[in-house]
Amino acid sequence: MKRFEEELFRSNCEETQHIIYWHRYVNDILCLWRSTISKLNNLSYVNNKYQTIEFTLEIGGEEINFLDLSINIKNKVHEFRIHKKPTATDTLINVGSFCPWSHKLAAVNNMIHRITRIPLNQQSFQKEVQIIKHLVKKNQLHVDVENMIKKKVTR
Repeated sequence: MKRFEEELFRSNCEETQHIIYWHRYVNDILCLWRSTISKLNNLSYVNNKYQTIEFTLEIGGEEINFLDLSINIKNKVHEFRIHKKPTATDTLINVGSFCPWSHKLAAVNNMIHRITRIPLNQQSFQKEVQIIKHLVKKNQLHVDVENMIKKKVTR
């Protein structure tokens, strides 16, 4: 993918001139495009470049889900929320599981890391804090979520 991207952006093909930004995580790409949808639908150039890579397209308009984020563009400003798939459950590693305490806290630490690093608005941040507290309670993990967040922010 890296070689493909380097060649694509060096090629100066017409399609790359409409790309405002391009972010890739493994094989998922988030691209902000400024042109017509008909030009965007012409993926023949990129799909013919390498036989082993096939791009598919999801058009989000003003909002799109990318990995675990919902990204919304309002008045040319990006707003972020945490996105959970409909299949997400409340199950973490339960306190009664036979595994190290650090493993039981890994998901909680990850969720706290995520909400402290993504620029969420206050409402989205508080919603996620409540979700984390719910998950901690549901899985009987006796931890102080507020204190964990405070420690993470002050680092």
